[in-house]
Amino acid sequence: MKLSVFKLLSIWFFVGVHSADAADSKTLFDLDEIRDQASLEIVVLQDWKVSTKEPAMRQKLIEITVCEWWEGQKVRLPVTFAAPVDGELCKNIVIANQPPIKRPGTPTADQLSLLKDHGVGIVLIGMGTIDAMEPVGKLHHGMREQLLRTKDVRFSPAWIWGMSQMRALTAAMTEPEAFQPEKALTTGGSKRGVAAAVAGIRDDRFTAIAPVVAPPLGNPGVSDYVIGTEPKLLGEIDQAFYSDLAPGNTPLKPEVAKALQDRAKRRTDTRVTLDQARGAGWSDSDIETITERLWDFCHVASHFPALKKRGLDIFYNVGTNDSVTPALLKLGKQRPDFPICVIPGGQHGGPATAGYTSRVPLLPEVRENFISFARHHFFGDRKMISPPNVVGKFTRKTQTLSVTATFPDGIEPEKNELWWNLNRSLPYTLPFEYDHWDSIPMKKTGKSQFTATVEIKEFPKHLDFLTLHTHTENKLPLTISGPYRRINFEKVTVALIGDSTVTNASGWGKAFANRFGENVTTHNFSVGGRSAKSWIEEGRLKATIESEPDFILIQFGHNGQPGKGPKRETDPGTTYREYLKRYIDAAHEMGATPVLLSSVTRRDFTEDGKIRVRYEAIGGATRPLKPWADAAKSVAAEMDVPFIDLYELSVDFHNKIGPEASAKMNPKQSDITHFESKGAAMIADLIVNELKVVAPNLASFLK
Repeated sequence: MKLSVFKLLSIWFFVGVHSADAADSKTLFDLDEIRDQASLEIVVLQDWKVSTKEPAMRQKLIEITVCEWWEGQKVRLPVTFAAPVDGELCKNIVIANQPPIKRPGTPTADQLSLLKDHGVGIVLIGMGTIDAMEPVGKLHHGMREQLLRTKDVRFSPAWIWGMSQMRALTAAMTEPEAFQPEKALTTGGSKRGVAAAVAGIRDDRFTAIAPVVAPPLGNPGVSDYVIGTEPKLLGEIDQAFYSDLAPGNTPLKPEVAKALQDRAKRRTDTRVTLDQARGAGWSDSDIETITERLWDFCHVASHFPALKKRGLDIFYNVGTNDSVTPALLKLGKQRPDFPICVIPGGQHGGPATAGYTSRVPLLPEVRENFISFARHHFFGDRKMISPPNVVGKFTRKTQTLSVTATFPDGIEPEKNELWWNLNRSLPYTLPFEYDHWDSIPMKKTGKSQFTATVEIKEFPKHLDFLTLHTHTENKLPLTISGPYRRINFEKVTVALIGDSTVTNASGWGKAFANRFGENVTTHNFSVGGRSAKSWIEEGRLKATIESEPDFILIQFGHNGQPGKGPKRETDPGTTYREYLKRYIDAAHEMGATPVLLSSVTRRDFTEDGKIRVRYEAIGGATRPLKPWADAAKSVAAEMDVPFIDLYELSVDFHNKIGPEASAKMNPKQSDITHFESKGAAMIADLIVNELKVVAPNLASFLK
């Protein structure tokens, strides 16, 4: 499983595929065309009429052209408008979905309550699986043929689903007597959740998105788009699962195997086989790149900082037991502040006979979340909750897991739970959808702080956990999760990236690695004489990726200073920051936790026995480290990653022990930058003490 992710990441770095590429965004979606009302080619199927089922609602049914997907193939879909019967102008609207059939759609009960009680307009676009859209049974074949021929990811489900959602909003703008939206929230489940995500990312007319069982990260449903390139292990696990469905071996009914196999077949309808890809001339690189890019433009987490800056309101509802949202662990590492409700044991959906008893879209807390989020967004009837900061620690001596959740905004939910699972099955497998989760209540242990401790009676390979919290304001309950976490008891891999002060030979790297037990493997990729710029420009990241790290510690600064030459020099206000962000993005992409460190100080003392911190010439060279240290601190705060201010720690340390004791750390008298072994151990101690605060999951493996 992990190998495939790293192969894709290598392509991202060395070929230049990047989710945030602005030019790519413009090529994929032309907003001028999307907002062009004339190109809708509207046909009125039913003019405004009071609903016979809901007398407080009036409806209109039209059909629109979403786009000409390829030459000669227009995609046309029905759209239902729903507004209050009293003719009240709707300043707030919800863009949602209905089946692709030409009759008025019915809003859900939650949407109806917003319409009837709060005057919110509802727009339903008739979008579904590609095979169900006109021309029925043919459109998905044409899409696949176009993708094979052009390698253009516009010929994909996510693209047309997102286009449909955006065009539905354009259609609403043609009814100014009913809709003049100041705020537009889009929502939907599964494929319709993907549509909501794409629309929210690409079209700034949308002010909020509320996807359900849609992937904020990761490829939904299957690991690889090309059939025949999936890891063989996944198929073997599923085959074993089917074998266990024999009577007496499982509580599930015998007909479950056929129902699940039928579902699997439906999921392959829009995919490409390996033979088809090879026949179209696709290379291995094409296959890997397209697999990544087909879903990339619906990954809200990849665009999260920019979307927050834009002011887009975001809230997801997903389940742990859903391969359509397989990357929750990666999301928890990369975006612990992501606004999401993860239902432990929550499933996507499936055959009624197949044990799908916790279908996320149907759960009461998920429905409550939609109403609470919508009323927050439209009317400010309640505030949103920032996800808690979660720290988990497993104590081997007592076999206990202790988890503390602290809310940064000071709220105190009335319901707080810790949920955990032992030895989770692999995503994209059938057992993954049936994994069992246990829970206990969390107790208040401080202001906005809740803790739970549970005994784990067996020693697992890994332990997954998350916290779930419900907070009610103005009679509007909102349930939110802490970030999904995992404690790995088998092996943890740490990568060190930096200059000579981090290497094993003359830096703190070896002493740092010696602080951990046998379950931690440390790979030191630091190289003497390198800067944040030269290290990555020399192509050294590939080896780091291939080591499959869980944590990456990054420390540069010494060799980026003036006088180091154009291949190494960085500006702390610009280029140094940019390179540090590249390292952090790389760590996030490979599912690792980055820990950024500022530069360890030189042992360069002033006449009064204190470390020199200002821009002052020494021996003809200007060697200030503080601007680079400050830049690292600023980047860590901006990117919200763990940070160890090794510069300040080491300055304070040396100021305390003084010049004479500090000189004993020199490997030779004139070397005030590197360390002999005891000096390296002292610096390593400064680092590991801070790890206990900023990266407790890694610190739990200390000896």
